[in-house]
Amino acid sequence: MFLLGVPKIQKTKISWYLVGILFAFCVAAAFRFPLLDKRPMHGDEANQAYRTGQLLETGRYRYDPHEHHGPTLYYLTWIVLKVSSIRTFADTSEWHFRIVPVLFGLGLIPLSLLLVDGMGRKSVAWASLLTSVSPAMVYYSRYYIQETLLVFFSLGFIACGWRYYRSRTISWAIACGFFAGLMHATKETCVLSWAAAGVALGFVYVVDSLLRRKPVCAFPPYDVCLAVGVGLIVAVLTSAIFFSSFMTHPIGIWDSLRAYATYVQRGVSEGELHRHPWYYYFQILLFTKRTAGPWWSEAFPFVFSIIGIVFTHRSSRDENAAVFGRFLSYYAIVLALLYALIPYKTPWCLLSFWHAMALLAGIGIAECLENISLKPVRYGFFSLALCAILQLSVQSYKANFVYPADVRNPYVYAHTSTAVFRLTNRVTDIASLLASPKDLRINVIAENDDYWPLPWYFRGFPCVGYWHEVPPLPDADVVIVSTSLSETVEHHLQNSYHSEFHGLRPNALVKLYIRRELWEKFMAERV
Repeated sequence: MFLLGVPKIQKTKISWYLVGILFAFCVAAAFRFPLLDKRPMHGDEANQAYRTGQLLETGRYRYDPHEHHGPTLYYLTWIVLKVSSIRTFADTSEWHFRIVPVLFGLGLIPLSLLLVDGMGRKSVAWASLLTSVSPAMVYYSRYYIQETLLVFFSLGFIACGWRYYRSRTISWAIACGFFAGLMHATKETCVLSWAAAGVALGFVYVVDSLLRRKPVCAFPPYDVCLAVGVGLIVAVLTSAIFFSSFMTHPIGIWDSLRAYATYVQRGVSEGELHRHPWYYYFQILLFTKRTAGPWWSEAFPFVFSIIGIVFTHRSSRDENAAVFGRFLSYYAIVLALLYALIPYKTPWCLLSFWHAMALLAGIGIAECLENISLKPVRYGFFSLALCAILQLSVQSYKANFVYPADVRNPYVYAHTSTAVFRLTNRVTDIASLLASPKDLRINVIAENDDYWPLPWYFRGFPCVGYWHEVPPLPDADVVIVSTSLSETVEHHLQNSYHSEFHGLRPNALVKLYIRRELWEKFMAERV
């Protein structure tokens, strides 16, 4: 019996299963919701927030095929801001933005319930627990970027495809297409997930049809064509609605396709900053220790994902469930290989294949427990698994609340230093000397627009100018300059200034110039 296509769980076994899922959900919430403002805004987060602020204040969004990725993040955050009665970008806080990936990271747990008959109740419970405490999953669920949304929509795409396979109900094909459209409207790398899913389907068909001499899909061709056709139409419409800014900017649809020329070029020929070896993601996940910091490792779920892959290729009482297990195995392997082979790498990209591996790890743990016949050994293994979960939990706590912006944290990447608070506090103190603090004039000058996340921290000041080269008249109440341009700026300054250095990111300094009259007034009030 199905409720909306979700298999019914036997009443005699439902209690502990639901307790496990509920516990995982509560643990996930406990790690994701608190202190969302503790970590300084990354430059990418600030950039995304600024674009959302423009959407909020002007009601206008235009997709940029060269930067920033898809529009779903902005429109979904717009809903949060409207519900919160926020009217201007200056009124927003870190919470208003980071709560969006938090909710989608949390949503991975209930969404996985659609896979119960493909993975097994216990496997879903263990996978949910791993997802709830994984340092990588937790850290980037608190990050205002598209990656967590992409993982959620990818899971929805796979889960609804599986539900269609099981029920042959066209509504699941529609839902699958809807999630595919959201994937495309979220981030261009969705094509890697689609490619991995396509290759996985092909492998499942070849392996099961040729080696097992049994076709995996006995659907009538007409039904398959109808489902695929309807799903594609829904996917295209969903994507088009977002990229066209709800049909107010039709060229955005073409731009969403044109963007791939940019991202392919970037993926294979980006400069040294984002170029990393093929094993970069696995090095982060398996073992990292930097300077005097703690060691970090998510080796436990990685090892059990491999064990899960082995179990998915063993004979099963439920052949349909075995089909999904093999599909998930091929999908995770191919997707991990694709991300590993692309030279351009940023650490949050690992989430797409890492969540699939967490699902496989859930299968591995559950199957090991199921196949251990000796009770003492089974209890020992169960205790070991709980200890591993605890170890991951401790790492998540450290990553998010002890080392949230520290270079010793392997998930920190080109992140804003906490020293930015000293800079912004200094500017705020200077502004407070004026009769109207918002009248403080600020000029920010940095090569290649390398001044992010300062537009986020100065969002409450309307008189701010941002320059990527030295303007003819750089004078202002406060001038902030990248060190590479400071000498040139000093030659153009006409007023007298007090100057001091501040950190923006590790190895990235800026020079702060404060108009001499304001600085002397500031010092006089401190005496």
